[in-house]
Amino acid sequence: MHDTSQTSEWIMLLMAVYALGASAGEVLRPGSWAAMLDDFARARATAFLTGMVLIAMGGTIYLVTPPWSSGDWVDLLVKAMGGGMVVEGFAVLAVAETFMTFSRKIIGNAGRSWAILSLVVGLTLAGVALSRIA
Repeated sequence: MHDTSQTSEWIMLLMAVYALGASAGEVLRPGSWAAMLDDFARARATAFLTGMVLIAMGGTIYLVTPPWSSGDWVDLLVKAMGGGMVVEGFAVLAVAETFMTFSRKIIGNAGRSWAILSLVVGLTLAGVALSRIA
């Protein structure tokens, strides 16, 4: 049988790779996040597929991580992130335009600041995950 004792750590590491890649993209091509949000708002099919992927990935993450009663903060954080992805996917499917307006307001002209925050979060997640993977 497959050992799942470090499932949360591996998921956290993959989320770190995502955060680092996304932040690098914005730092290397400033304005790419804002352009992506504009493209997303115009393409309803993209919003639909994104919502489906978020629900599928978030649901999978939620289901494969240990139960809430595990008491391990990494398990709890990863489970919450998976649940958050499901909620985000629902919001994208149900109210894509409102969701994109909200996202544009959050990112605004501060794409670089958000990219730096994403870089810090990615490095932190990677550090935690790597320190716990045997």
